[in-house]
Amino acid sequence: MIPKFRAWDGDYKKMLDVDSIDFKYQTAWLSWHDDDVNQGAYELPIKDLKLMQYTGFKDKNRKEIFDGDIVKHGVWNDIDRVEIVGRGFLLVPIMDWDEEYINECEIIGNIYENPELMEEID
Repeated sequence: MIPKFRAWDGDYKKMLDVDSIDFKYQTAWLSWHDDDVNQGAYELPIKDLKLMQYTGFKDKNRKEIFDGDIVKHGVWNDIDRVEIVGRGFLLVPIMDWDEEYINECEIIGNIYENPELMEEID
């Protein structure tokens, strides 16, 4: 699988699609789509962005799960943060997961657009 990323632009407070990354020049080409009318693309230095990698999994609503997402899961609707670790990822503070379990999760936000949800993580 080719790595896939999204990026948080903290200056504009906007989540962006990463179209390409130029490691030689340390820049990323980004695009955004608010609706059919409001969309655009631009280039930024990687150091000005918070890059989040796609885990390769989707939540129960078929939404792609990225590093930094906050998910609700389990019988008790536990809330945890997704964190990429090595070649895999974990739910913080929960350490164990499997594909069936992660597919039952529901993304409820992310650490940049919804920092208030971090208070709900045990």
